[in-house]
Amino acid sequence: MVKSKIVSLQQEMDGNGLPSIWNGMSKFKVGFENGKNYTFFSKGNFKGEVGQELTYEPKVDNNGQEKGTASIVRDFNGGGNNFQNKGSYKSSKDITISKLACLKASAEFHAGNTASKTDDVVLESAVKFFNWIQNG
Repeated sequence: MVKSKIVSLQQEMDGNGLPSIWNGMSKFKVGFENGKNYTFFSKGNFKGEVGQELTYEPKVDNNGQEKGTASIVRDFNGGGNNFQNKGSYKSSKDITISKLACLKASAEFHAGNTASKTDDVVLESAVKFFNWIQNG
């Protein structure tokens, strides 16, 4: 993960002057204060602006070489408690899969109880599930 300030942001256009679309997502070229430039894919508008500090993860190929694209890293926050990573996973992909599994399990757990279906309650349970996986 890398954290840097956005210094340039431009939506890519195709040869006809229309927004460039790939798999239903818009392409954006983003330049950072650290001198790096990446392509980001976004449904709709890019979720950042010039001057904003952004945490992102460059995509790499099987040889560990950067592919020129990156993804925004989001802080998964629920009920005031951040998901904790104690370093027991090898990659952010493993962490993402675990977080999504916990979120799904929490949503299913609360599905039958209308009183506990609020976003905050579901996220709070997801955080508890994830932290239990991480910490035992």
